[in-house]
Amino acid sequence: MKNVHVHRLVSAGLAVPLALALAVPSGAAPGRVLGAQGGGVVVGDDAAGVSAAQVASKKKLKAVRPKIKGKAVAGSRLTVTTGKWGPGKVTLKIQWLRNGKAIKKATKKNYTLVGADVGKKVSVKVTGSKKGFAKRSKTSKAVSVKPKAGAPTSPPTKLPPAVVWFPDPDLRACVNHKLGQAPDAAILADQAVGITGLDCSDRAIVSLADIGLLTGLKSLVASNNKIATLVGIVTGRVV
Repeated sequence: MKNVHVHRLVSAGLAVPLALALAVPSGAAPGRVLGAQGGGVVVGDDAAGVSAAQVASKKKLKAVRPKIKGKAVAGSRLTVTTGKWGPGKVTLKIQWLRNGKAIKKATKKNYTLVGADVGKKVSVKVTGSKKGFAKRSKTSKAVSVKPKAGAPTSPPTKLPPAVVWFPDPDLRACVNHKLGQAPDAAILADQAVGITGLDCSDRAIVSLADIGLLTGLKSLVASNNKIATLVGIVTGRVV
């Protein structure tokens, strides 16, 4: 076995530029790529044939930067336009982002903004894949999310006795989501009493103050938030 420096290879009659140090078996006729070994190329008459495309790196997909359509307001629905990727059919995966981090279960073309998005920047990443091509990702321009027009940012001076109030807007949004209401909708006392289980994960909640107003609450899941204290927990259990 001896080392030679080959500048061109011929495979299936096609001349391709090459500049590799190749291991050539003694007696083999150089000039034809027949197999790959140890990250290099073996030249000889007794190896399985490979094409220049197999020796080369994966091809690059044509990618398009996605665009977001819709109003960046809590409660509104955003839609991503992925554009035309290529060549041919390309499999696209979508992931919505909040301040650059993936939003749990937000992998569809449409995304409805929640209370946790207010004051944050929301964008969407699209990743394309196709056999024989390297994966590519493109991220849209971010939009700054605003609260719903007219939504209160602090409690009214006087609240009717039939309405309960949670100071943390993301906690309010979570409770309203459970009730099937807009993030800052009024929460009636009789509605609050009926809530026995609540999942408020991944909502950027800072305070659980007044959570005890949910007098029927037995289970609260509040993982991946920014809660600094458990003051306000007077019933049930917290996960």
